[in-house]
Amino acid sequence: MHAMVGMHRRSFLKTAAAASAVLPKYASALSSTSQTLKVAIVGCGRSGYKAVETLFRLSPGVKVVALADAFEDCALDLLKKASSLAEKYPNKRDIFDVPPSRVFWGLDAYKSAIDTDADIVVLATPPVFRPRETEYAFSKNKHVLMEKPICVDSVQARKMYELAEVASSKGLTAISG
Repeated sequence: MHAMVGMHRRSFLKTAAAASAVLPKYASALSSTSQTLKVAIVGCGRSGYKAVETLFRLSPGVKVVALADAFEDCALDLLKKASSLAEKYPNKRDIFDVPPSRVFWGLDAYKSAIDTDADIVVLATPPVFRPRETEYAFSKNKHVLMEKPICVDSVQARKMYELAEVASSKGLTAISG
């Protein structure tokens, strides 16, 4: 199993769509009591919205359970937009299960989202934050789907290589795209 898989995609939307085919390979993301993959979205801007939108179009078995952003208005805006998506896809309303109590904002909001019962964390934040968010996700035994680029310099690149080893040793998966 590869800890880091670089996927050549034109957009994060395509990566999220590809995740529907890739994630079943990583059955360890499924909890023993549920056949639903629970997803936390970290970064509620355009890429976060596209990830949520894509999840609405995926097959059953995926559920968004938490949102996090550095800015309150962005987090609440995605909550509102996702509610509109639920109306657009009425037969898939259960894909989005984020009550206001699981919408987090602030510079450490990613920790609160990762600390939920999510199996997978989608990192749709600026790449400068990717290593610390990825490290925290792996410390909590979460699989990670991250937008590319995954880092901004050689120091962060070395950190991400170290984190790839951590993920591999724990049987976790990180996919970028």
